[in-house]
Amino acid sequence: MISTWTGIYGRTRATSAATNIQGWFTHSSWEYSNKLQTIEIWTPRMSGRGVLIGLQQETVFYDEEGLVDPIRSVRFFPRLGDFNAVAPNNLTACNQNVFLVNGRGKPVPPGTVIPYKVEDPFGRPWAAVWEEYFEKGMQRPKAQEIFDFR
Repeated sequence: MISTWTGIYGRTRATSAATNIQGWFTHSSWEYSNKLQTIEIWTPRMSGRGVLIGLQQETVFYDEEGLVDPIRSVRFFPRLGDFNAVAPNNLTACNQNVFLVNGRGKPVPPGTVIPYKVEDPFGRPWAAVWEEYFEKGMQRPKAQEIFDFR
């Protein structure tokens, strides 16, 4: 569950905050806990003549369990033109081309049909794959009682 709040300050800034984000590890970022919170600020950037030249995005990441200090990220998105005057920005950078085949990541060329198991994204999918393919027949060690004072 993600709780979000969005507010607009005047006509020049939009902000949003997100809390209760599911802890995870992504291919392009760090591992974070369930205590991650973000604040995002979008601000227009204008030329000296008052013409919009793009948007600045500032994001601050807070995570008392996963980060020693907050992380601040600032990006600039230049304005490319009027809405219908430029080609659309197709987001293809994260299209998956490596899939799990028998527990190992394997590149799969376009057009190939493979069986695909959708893992539980809210569990520990990497642990489930490891247990299924590489720990068959193994037993977990018995939990040690930490308050056994015998």
